[in-house]
Amino acid sequence: MAMNKYLSVSDLKEKDPLKNLSGLDEKKYFTLPSEEALNKAVEAMKAKGFKVHVVDTGAEATELVKGLIPSGASIMNPMSATIAQIGLLEVIKNNTEWKNLHAEILAETDPAKQQELRRKAFGADYWISGVNAITESGDLIIVDGTGTRTGGWTGAKNVIAVSSAQKLVKDVAEANERIDKFCVPLESARYNLLFGWPGARVGTYINFSGSRAFLG
Repeated sequence: MAMNKYLSVSDLKEKDPLKNLSGLDEKKYFTLPSEEALNKAVEAMKAKGFKVHVVDTGAEATELVKGLIPSGASIMNPMSATIAQIGLLEVIKNNTEWKNLHAEILAETDPAKQQELRRKAFGADYWISGVNAITESGDLIIVDGTGTRTGGWTGAKNVIAVSSAQKLVKDVAEANERIDKFCVPLESARYNLLFGWPGARVGTYINFSGSRAFLG
């Protein structure tokens, strides 16, 4: 039986065999920021050259992303619970107007060819990704164990970052704390359930503190 890759936190806690999430402070990491903090972060990101859209629901976010990507564009979506939970992942899977590079990777059975496709996907027209944290000063923090979720942030022609407001933190120190005490334990539980691995780790770390105008 296939396991759902994107189980909710409560489901992961219930099924977590290694008790990675036993001490998780859900209230701390699921509390919405104040309107003041959110507005401060939005203005800071805009000042750094990011185009920022704020919506109220996951359905609105999904429709917004659909409208940003033109027909015929190549897209790559690294694994993201946020993208799955708002319904965007199903839209990506079922859309026939875009060139879905992730689908091509999964369809390839030769490991060497699959790895080459992964490298090429870093240069997709649109890289659609979640983030691990956003600071009030407008920095976007993204981490991954192997680099498959971070490579496109510097290589793709365009990056669309999708995030819930709960990921907003005061500064980089709080972002790192969120990663250490929430993101890594959560991924450790997910990977143990999916693959039997003992845990996740931070292998690559990106702090995006400005737009990528040089890429066009």
